[in-house]
Amino acid sequence: MAGIELGGVTKRFDQKAVVRDVDLHIQDGEFLALLGPSGCGKTTLLRMIAGLERPTSGEIRIGSDTVASQSIFVPPEDRKLGMVFQSYALWPHMTVFENVAFALRVAKLRGKALEDRVTEVLEAVGLAEFAARKPAQLSGGQRQRTALARCLAMEPRLILLDEPLANLDANLRGTMQREFRRIHRESGTTFVFVTHDQHEAMALSDRVAVMHEGRILQLGTPQDVYGQPANPTVARFVGKGALLPVEVTETLGQGRLRALLSEKLIELSGPEGTGERTLCLRPGDIEIPPADTAGFAATVMSVEYRGGMFALELAPDSLNGTRLEAASPVAYAEGDRVDFGIKSGWVLPG
Repeated sequence: MAGIELGGVTKRFDQKAVVRDVDLHIQDGEFLALLGPSGCGKTTLLRMIAGLERPTSGEIRIGSDTVASQSIFVPPEDRKLGMVFQSYALWPHMTVFENVAFALRVAKLRGKALEDRVTEVLEAVGLAEFAARKPAQLSGGQRQRTALARCLAMEPRLILLDEPLANLDANLRGTMQREFRRIHRESGTTFVFVTHDQHEAMALSDRVAVMHEGRILQLGTPQDVYGQPANPTVARFVGKGALLPVEVTETLGQGRLRALLSEKLIELSGPEGTGERTLCLRPGDIEIPPADTAGFAATVMSVEYRGGMFALELAPDSLNGTRLEAASPVAYAEGDRVDFGIKSGWVLPG
């Protein structure tokens, strides 16, 4: 097992920086998600950790070894890591057993030792009974587990996963998320997981690094990144938070603030400091009807049924054309008038 240290890592293609001066420490045994939209640099960052791309500047360390710097570059095959791709990258003419055993044979493992190791990892990923099948005879989830077993067989210091669930349907993604969590927990291997899907990142990782335009904008637990976004870009991308201007009038202590929103006083959470700030609201921050008299009137613009709850798009009368999403157990209709309250919300750092 090994942690990863990146210091000032930058990557340019044709003079354009796609990763910009990234400093990042990934702990030994951690499950870290690199989260961001397409083109933000997350896959390029992963490929530099893997050795598939060389940094333009900066340094990368895996464990105690420097694997990339201005004077050092260790090729991928010597970094003792495994990589799981979106495309699985399995040999179609080989069985599951043979796919997993291939790298072990290259490493000169033979006989019973090889057979025992392959059987062990196939049992770990729940594929022991499929050892004789070929990839074409497997489901998408079984192919992905085969690719993961191939990595685990080599006992790598870390495993890098590049959008590994993107080709699976919703049910299989949920199953594989549980499998990844279980295998990570039982193996203790460091996992670095690239995804554009915030739900995957939140469900799987110990910490999330949110990337935008080649930089890491926020690094924290899923709860912190979702509940306490560091800036408007993170707030919009993670959870699609609605951003509203507020005037913080009073610091109440213990992370609580009192603020004016459209001339109504409400209590919120956030860093200390008064004055003009920005409020991030999630659907769970809104209650219909309001619990007190400090309510806001709105028109229901759209309604979607989402498994026991209704997602409402609200157009508040007094919030300058802002649209808010709220969750309600009541099936309102488009055009209905409702009152809502704000029971919580996060005020961004000043």
